[in-house]
Amino acid sequence: MQSLAVIFACMAAVSALDIRLFEGRDCKGGTFTCTNVNPNSCCGIPSGGVSSVGFYGILPQWNIECRGHENGRCANTKTIQVAFNTNFKCLNDGPYTGGGYGFRANKARGLGLDKQTSGEQQMPDRFETADGRKYNLAALDTDQLVEFIDQTANGTSLEAYKALEVME
Repeated sequence: MQSLAVIFACMAAVSALDIRLFEGRDCKGGTFTCTNVNPNSCCGIPSGGVSSVGFYGILPQWNIECRGHENGRCANTKTIQVAFNTNFKCLNDGPYTGGGYGFRANKARGLGLDKQTSGEQQMPDRFETADGRKYNLAALDTDQLVEFIDQTANGTSLEAYKALEVME
């Protein structure tokens, strides 16, 4: 039984979630994505707001709190919902400027995972339009990302960012 706890601890130590900030409700529409977000870290945009936040890649045995933030990146926690026995969670009470998660104390101890307190914040590294076009945002600095977010929010053409488009 102890070896099972060690296996779960190792799985969780190498697993991180993708957090997607959706323009539409119910985790639909264009999305800003942060890949491989660690516990007690946050994915956020500096300005604007999105309608919903999706958490992808949750291990079913995890008992986590999914958090939606407002007022710029991860400034204030607006919504907290528990996710357990699922691999996905969607928060719909936007507008949000960020999303993060952390392990609930009782489950974290059971898996040998104490809450981390890094407080790391990351900005989205990908954007996907509602019609499926994908952009790699990893090379953008904060000012460039703010401009990109403003253009997507205003429905402005993304032709200026054609070099960032990912062809699959």
